[in-house]
Amino acid sequence: SAARMETMIQAVLRLSRIEERRMNPESIDMNGLVQGILESFAYRIRQEQIRVSVAPLPEIRADRFSMEQIFSNLISNAIHYLVPGRTGALSIGAEYHPDETVFHVQDNGRGIEPADMTRIFDIFQRAGGADVPGEGMGLTYTRSLIRRHGGRIWCDSRPDGGSTFFFSVATDLEFNPHD
Repeated sequence: SAARMETMIQAVLRLSRIEERRMNPESIDMNGLVQGILESFAYRIRQEQIRVSVAPLPEIRADRFSMEQIFSNLISNAIHYLVPGRTGALSIGAEYHPDETVFHVQDNGRGIEPADMTRIFDIFQRAGGADVPGEGMGLTYTRSLIRRHGGRIWCDSRPDGGSTFFFSVATDLEFNPHD
């Protein structure tokens, strides 16, 4: 119980640090950023024989650390929630709109039960069983970082049919100097 409580406290402190961290906006080549993240998962991708496709991604103005965390969390989840025995597939893309850029990370994994969809972004909540490592905070952290970029996150999923996570980043976002 004490170890679990310590883990929960550390997770809440990390969320607080994420929300208080100073944002450093810069122009980011999202193709390069996503390729770098995929390289960090290269061993697992090869091991699991996951087919990966990345559509051309735009350059955006955002906080690099945040974008790395967002994509790392979404790609990591896609890899962790594969269906054993099924060749994994991961697709990443984006659509530009005048007010926002919408990215997506799509997989062909386990999917999410409808009953879990309303809580997957909540603190300490996880979809499905506890057979995947983690504290149930990855999507909470991700949502917080996206909101700080004037964006939103949502998911389309069906059990045993995979999931597509969409998130937006405002195109005209001005970071506050105290951010």
